[in-house]
Amino acid sequence: WCALWFWPIEQADMLPSRDEFLEELAQVLDTTVLEAPPEKGVSLDLFPATAPEESKQIASEFGIVNVHNLIARSERLQLVERLAERYRFLHWELEFADIFRERGGFDLMLGNPPWLPVQWSEADILGEADPSFVLKEYSAKRTGDLREETIQRLGNRSAYLSAHEAAGGTAAFLGATTNYPLLRGIRTNLYKCFLPVVWQWRSALGTAGLLHPEKVFDEPSGGELRAALYRRLRRHYQFRNELVLFQGTNDHGRLTFSINVYGPPHEAVQFEHIANLFSPATIDACLSHSGFGPVPGLKEGDEWCFAGHRDRMIVVDTEALRLFADVYDGPEVPCDQARLPALHARQFMPVLKKLRATRRLSALHAWDASFIFNETYAQKEGTIREKTSFPAGVSTVIMTGPLFYVANPLNKTPRGTCTQSSHYDIIDLETIDDDYLPRTNYVPGKAFNDRIPTLDWSPESKFTSVPRVIVSKMIGPSGERTLQPAIIPPGPAHVGTIYSYAFQHLTDLIMVAAAWASVPLDFFLKSTGVADLVPSIAQRLPVPDSFAVEMSARILMLNCLTSHYADLWHDGFSEVFRSDRWSKHDPRLPATKFRDLSPRWTHNTPLRTQFARRQALVEIDILVSMALKLTLDELRTIYRVQFPVMRQYESDTWYDRRGRVVFTNSKGLVGVGLPRTAKKGDPTQGWNDVKDMKSGTVSQTILDDTQSGGPKERTIVFEAPFDRCDRERDYEIAWADFEKRFGGS
Repeated sequence: WCALWFWPIEQADMLPSRDEFLEELAQVLDTTVLEAPPEKGVSLDLFPATAPEESKQIASEFGIVNVHNLIARSERLQLVERLAERYRFLHWELEFADIFRERGGFDLMLGNPPWLPVQWSEADILGEADPSFVLKEYSAKRTGDLREETIQRLGNRSAYLSAHEAAGGTAAFLGATTNYPLLRGIRTNLYKCFLPVVWQWRSALGTAGLLHPEKVFDEPSGGELRAALYRRLRRHYQFRNELVLFQGTNDHGRLTFSINVYGPPHEAVQFEHIANLFSPATIDACLSHSGFGPVPGLKEGDEWCFAGHRDRMIVVDTEALRLFADVYDGPEVPCDQARLPALHARQFMPVLKKLRATRRLSALHAWDASFIFNETYAQKEGTIREKTSFPAGVSTVIMTGPLFYVANPLNKTPRGTCTQSSHYDIIDLETIDDDYLPRTNYVPGKAFNDRIPTLDWSPESKFTSVPRVIVSKMIGPSGERTLQPAIIPPGPAHVGTIYSYAFQHLTDLIMVAAAWASVPLDFFLKSTGVADLVPSIAQRLPVPDSFAVEMSARILMLNCLTSHYADLWHDGFSEVFRSDRWSKHDPRLPATKFRDLSPRWTHNTPLRTQFARRQALVEIDILVSMALKLTLDELRTIYRVQFPVMRQYESDTWYDRRGRVVFTNSKGLVGVGLPRTAKKGDPTQGWNDVKDMKSGTVSQTILDDTQSGGPKERTIVFEAPFDRCDRERDYEIAWADFEKRFGGS
């Protein structure tokens, strides 16, 4: 039966029919078949004279088959034997018959099963003989077209078919729901196949400890597997690969895996869950902790935190799974199929209960999502061409990930020569022209407009014909921010590393953009533990419906940076904007900013200084938290625990009297402000030389190549004294002000 999955294609004529298969199987199992009759005059002894009496007794009672003679008489069974030797089929009950007879299975099973996807790659097989299949990355169609010619030219048909049989047979066997019914509908990976095997072959009271990836806990179609898994799970310790415990992954901490302890299935689910571990030592520290003091965050200063705390241990039971299902999946999903979030501490469970009552993106009337162009295929088809240049107009902009950030559609622009991820410069929003467009790395090619998808609710309209919220597809929970939304006007397209979300109603777009720019929504996304933000995940993100005017004013001033947003600003404007105000007094926050707003967009409409933009985001955090019914303490805990990189950057980002960043340690703002120390031969002073100035100015001359017309020398003047912000203190001030305004609503 195992050999049938790997049957040689060149010997397909030897495949048995169903009747032949059953007949030969009966011959193997039929104990009346001993061996061929002996020659005349020769007696036949089943066992030699030296065989133990016990063996003779077994043969007398049950019979025995001489398999060797049976195989010798069948060419097909000889082939089966060769396949068994080649693929080394393992039958656990036969290999460990004594264990299963005496104990019913293993008392203890430990392992780190292979983390290998099971798939057939024709290009890889052909590439072993002809490297061009790998080097040129042929499409599947092109590979198929060249297959026969390559096989004939190289004379390697047998080798190709043999590789196909091994890879294809393995994929078919491991992907068959007959063999692994719990894996129905999910992507096959060897470690997933080990799970039901381990559960099956342990004894009635046996324990299994496995180290494997986290995908089984958040895979959308893995509900049936999770239902079986949760009943057996006793301990779940989730790790992030920041310390490169698994080398060679080059994943920048995106890889997550877990230590899992399984036991006999229980009717009631209950297991211990610790997330965001970096070192196994933290598990012991959590188990032995007294429970006093605040829960440590992900980092201590610049280093990942290994400290434990009793509140890191979350007991997950049926009630908790019901909460997880409601928040991360939907009320229609059975609780035992819920995806498991990466919650850092027990204190976040009440936060999830509040989020459960909030409407989601999926509840909005009409919205659509698209990645517009697959970056690889669009280049191969000629739809887009790689060329770094300033676009001719807004409709020829093709955006890529580095160009935008949280509530900032003009974050960076590629340099004239852009060959590495570091070849991007921060755009100074105070100096750009009203109609500014950044350089892009792609330009439109053939049939560009024809291949732009259309809107679901308006099939005659292109996706690029409306303003949209854009977010990066690949997300990293260990970065400064995980959820990085910005609003783009009608016109720009983008590649598949970005998803854009279009809305029939402008108010929905504005509220989604504001909510997604907030720390509470970023926390929600971090807690999912997913590595890719795709629409199936995005549709579960909360969308608050309170404080819409206040959120709208701030998110539009943050995003509407050029005249290309004039229509969006006009349509989203409300006269109520003019009666709004900042939540704190500071000369860098003009008191007349809101009062001076009008329906007509001007250069002064958006927030351009880094200080004012930061304050608007702080106030959005407060407004979203209030709309979600969170408390100030819950918001501060979220920020302190889940945003260590952001806290690290804020602690060493300094502003001058005009609201400019004069120095920052942020890796996302390379080139902004003064260097920490003066460079040899550079007249520009270093931050360490000027940080204690009480008055006066410091100048910095730079070569600005972020705008058209070639590099231009520009002088930036910083005015002392300099100070830094305290986000938690600003949260307190803003909370008190909004609470006073809205009466604690």
